[in-house]
Amino acid sequence: GFRGKEISILKPDNTFRIVAVGGSTMFGAGSTSDETTIPAYLERMLKKQNFNFEIEVINAGIAGHYSTFELLMIKEKIVNYKPDLLIEYDGWNDVRNKPLPSTVENNWKEVCKIGNENDFDVIIILQPLAGFGNKILTEQEQIYADTGVDYSGIHLLSLKADYYDKYAENLKNLEFENGKKLCTKVADLQGAFDNVSEPVYWDQGHTSDNDNFIMAQEMFELVYPIILENSSEIPSGTNDNNVREAVGEEASESLQSLSFEDLFSRYKTPIMFSQIIEEISGNKSCRYDC
Repeated sequence: GFRGKEISILKPDNTFRIVAVGGSTMFGAGSTSDETTIPAYLERMLKKQNFNFEIEVINAGIAGHYSTFELLMIKEKIVNYKPDLLIEYDGWNDVRNKPLPSTVENNWKEVCKIGNENDFDVIIILQPLAGFGNKILTEQEQIYADTGVDYSGIHLLSLKADYYDKYAENLKNLEFENGKKLCTKVADLQGAFDNVSEPVYWDQGHTSDNDNFIMAQEMFELVYPIILENSSEIPSGTNDNNVREAVGEEASESLQSLSFEDLFSRYKTPIMFSQIIEEISGNKSCRYDC
């Protein structure tokens, strides 16, 4: 199954279905609820746009998954759900497993070919990691960046040039192949948190509810034009600023309604727990009008 509400394999009528794949960061490890994951925020942002059809975002993130496993899952399972759009959010688990950059590129290309064969759009996104963008890290985040390792114990920062930078460079090879359109869009979002001064990361890659919201906004900007291209009517109503305010309010309400039992069951470290307590108690400012 997928995280969140029950999903029927049969796509409902008059529905634009988005499937979001990735590892635990897409799944929402560290999120306080099903409603504060990246896919959940994205769905609410899109629903606020008053399309003349329903929007459904399926959270198909699975802890530990990287591009090789995602390709298999998309081939064997996701295509049966008849998505209109697939978002693949990758990087961290790939660099930890160290497939060759050319292998990752080929995995992404195969996903986009599957999309073309099955009539759905594909967005490939390279995710941010602590120490890989230009964010000014907090002291604790710097520790995460300096101590993050792959599955054989090699420090990830030492792999950045030969692996992660190559992943980013290879994104440009995904949009066209032999003169034909391949992937619908690609995005290097390593810098998504560069202007965020507050703590973002629980470790080298997992993020808080607030920062899931920021990433959902980044995805919204990629997804919204694709939906417009596939719709017969431009929606009236809220704009992006309205969406930020509305979803921010929902994020705050979600945090305020959590019990301490919920927090202890979902948060794995004292740092994570103390940080969310600060948000709930009001001792820490909440970004983006939440």
